[in-house]
Amino acid sequence: MPGVVVRPFRAMPPTRDDVDAYRGVINDIGTRLRLVRDLLRRPIDIAHQEWVAVELRIVLELIIMGSLVTNREAISKVSSVLKIKGVAEAQKIVEQVNPEYWPTPMAGSQRPDGTLVGEPFVAAEFLRKSEWGREYGFLSELVHAWSPYDPPRDEAADVARLQSLCERVEVLLRQHLITLAGYRDAYLGQLDLEKGEALVASLKRPPGWVAPDTATS
Repeated sequence: MPGVVVRPFRAMPPTRDDVDAYRGVINDIGTRLRLVRDLLRRPIDIAHQEWVAVELRIVLELIIMGSLVTNREAISKVSSVLKIKGVAEAQKIVEQVNPEYWPTPMAGSQRPDGTLVGEPFVAAEFLRKSEWGREYGFLSELVHAWSPYDPPRDEAADVARLQSLCERVEVLLRQHLITLAGYRDAYLGQLDLEKGEALVASLKRPPGWVAPDTATS
């Protein structure tokens, strides 16, 4: 499969504080995913399933809250990130300013001119934006009391789904591209659970570059 060239962005470049803040979010996610992996490596009871669900629920929230950092400059034109309270509000406003905010898993490299060339992961499933709400609802069900009139839950199926979600988030964030509103600059993030490392870099497009869909003929 040929590589895909990531098109450039048209927004103010990220600041060092922005990059550091997003790295902090990725580090937090990595800490929680490592805990979840350790818990799921052995048979777990209901209480530990609920613990896993809590950690993964926070991970899903952190993916959204991290977008406040990566889209801070665009959000500042309509609101203040300091005034945004809760994941629902964050998701709504980020979607408004940048519908392409969701991380894109990548496997690739940079050319000498700085152009990022890569391909989406195709060998493994990753968490997609369209799946976020369904998985968040599933996790919320696990961490709330059940009605005594509800049928018993399938614990084995719940554990398998928790395992799958953990793996798909890991694939999503292992190496990912964050597109900024306006298609000028971008973030490249890496999360290595084995080494316990999180790396974040801002990518800049060459001066004078014009996006194909805005170029004049």
